[in-house]
Amino acid sequence: MTATGVSHLYNQAKYRILKAIYEMTKKGDLTSVTAKEIAEYTGMGQHNVEDRLSHYSKRVKKPLILRGARKSACYPYKYRVSEAGIKWLRVAYNRRQRGYDLNFKHLVCFPKWQPKVKPNKRGLEAGLDLETAREAVGL
Repeated sequence: MTATGVSHLYNQAKYRILKAIYEMTKKGDLTSVTAKEIAEYTGMGQHNVEDRLSHYSKRVKKPLILRGARKSACYPYKYRVSEAGIKWLRVAYNRRQRGYDLNFKHLVCFPKWQPKVKPNKRGLEAGLDLETAREAVGL
């Protein structure tokens, strides 16, 4: 199930996607995963996951996610986390544990509990608040 009317806060979607790829490839026999598998694991929409994966794999110097070649046009791309992605994941995890948000320009410490999603305009019109937005995403 995907949530509509919910937006991630700064870098939270990146953290969720990288963490999902890392956990899926670390504990299983998988060396790489597809966008559909990531969407099912995280509960995010597949289209949103595909867009974000495309963006994160195109960083010029050090891409966070590596995209493997397709076997043919019928097969989807497979993704895995790069070394730079694992390093970013560790830094982001430590920031979250210390109470900072994932915007690296912020140096202010926030409360331990941080909202990771917020209702957007469409969600507010539908009557979502912060707690129901978290439940809709599965956090």
